[in-house]
Amino acid sequence: MKPVAPTKPVPTLAEIAAKAGVSIMTTSLSLRSRPGPSEATRARVLAVAKEMGWRPNPLVSAYQAQVRARRRPGFQANLAWINEHEEPGYWRSQTWARGYLEGARERAAALGFGLEEHHVPRSDPHPRKAARLVRTLEARGVRGVLLPWPTDPAQADMDWGGFAVATIGPGLHPRDHVRRRSGPRFHGARPDIFRNFALAWRELHARGYRRIGLVLDADNDHLAEGAQRACLLMEEHDARRPEGFPEPLVLPVMNASTHPVFRRWLREQRPDVLLTYNAVFMREALPAGRRLDFAKLNLEDGPIGAAGIDSRHEVVAAAAVDLVVGQIYRNESGPPLAPYEIVVAGEWREGNTLRKATAE
Repeated sequence: MKPVAPTKPVPTLAEIAAKAGVSIMTTSLSLRSRPGPSEATRARVLAVAKEMGWRPNPLVSAYQAQVRARRRPGFQANLAWINEHEEPGYWRSQTWARGYLEGARERAAALGFGLEEHHVPRSDPHPRKAARLVRTLEARGVRGVLLPWPTDPAQADMDWGGFAVATIGPGLHPRDHVRRRSGPRFHGARPDIFRNFALAWRELHARGYRRIGLVLDADNDHLAEGAQRACLLMEEHDARRPEGFPEPLVLPVMNASTHPVFRRWLREQRPDVLLTYNAVFMREALPAGRRLDFAKLNLEDGPIGAAGIDSRHEVVAAAAVDLVVGQIYRNESGPPLAPYEIVVAGEWREGNTLRKATAE
């Protein structure tokens, strides 16, 4: 039997402090990623601690978390919510977006963090926009950054080395945002678009609908990386098996930006129900006097009373906050070596835009 190598003793705070040339209190704050020490001091203490073989004690961390849970946490640091849209109040004025901001703000407050919005419109031509934003965040005491549904490639190429970052929605990709060849750069949270679509499709099938049409614009298709189209093909293929139904495939309508395009698709494909994001456009584009059942793929933007998927935006945003705060507690910052995502399953909501489900 191979002998077990002796375990190297874990250094004490006093030993780490002596070697780093700082006080025990500074060492403790640095190792726990608490406010107080400068970033340079924190980095030096961590480097010395790791060199000496220090590792976080998970049992101590769990005990401290339990103690913190017994009292309302005091203010710890600011988190930044980056708004790249032209309107400063975009995330408060848009119905579909409001749940994300409210969910993030509520979760941040519960963990003892402030959440402040920073308006950095994508169209801003300032040549040093990125550097100016970093200086602002540092001056405001920001430790973590949330990038909600980012589309500005400049954000991906920013120097985020001093911040814990998480995206909401699809991951932000540097350099090649359109073709997405390089993979996401940060941890993130997003709705489970593929499974949400599958849930909606199966709910419609259970109600006896057989020609299920998908009305999808290019922006939503791009952000979802084709997930809805892929799921539609899979579900239609499975349903066409002998025990399923023989109707031909209903192709999705893309870029239905004009009423004639949409009406021509209706004549050619003859759907008996629609899955859509934009119910307003669909209703306006229908020929006069025609009514067509539909379900929303995202109920957060209405209309009230419609059937469809509640994507649980507030839960998605809360998960993103947890990702940022977790990085702060672990003293992690900048792009991670292996980014990962949390996907949040949506829920089906009944509504008055569909017929009732048929009995099994």
